Amino acid sequence: MEDRYELLKDDPIACREEAKKLLDAPAPTTQEQNLGIKLLMRAVKLQDPEAMYVMGKMFVEHRLKPLQGGYLENGIRLIRQSADLGYGPAKIYIDKDYSTQSEPKSSDFRYSATCTCDFSAIRA
Repeated sequence: MEDRYELLKDDPIACREEAKKLLDAPAPTTQEQNLGIKLLMRAVKLQDPEAMYVMGKMFVEHRLKPLQGGYLENGIRLIRQSADLGYGPAKIYIDKDYSTQSEPKSSDFRYSATCTCDFSAIRA
């Protein structure tokens, strides 16, 4: 599995598409989930706007637990950056009112991994 990461790690589009394939599988293994999240984080670090949107939605929808900060805070930050980079669906999504969002219970998570992405390099 890690060989796939090494092959894709410098191509943000390939990272994003492989991540989506792994994470959207009907019953991904823990190893597939972890690789999918790692690939998605790599695409975000490589400034891929669609990857930012996908990961941001995962936080907002409580499908991925951030290492630090709130779900909504991290999610909106990524979606807003995606919108700033011109990604159309992010522009539409960012206009929604998130005031009704709430923090999830631990049983709400679809993925077992915790995001370890360093958001300090990503501008808000």
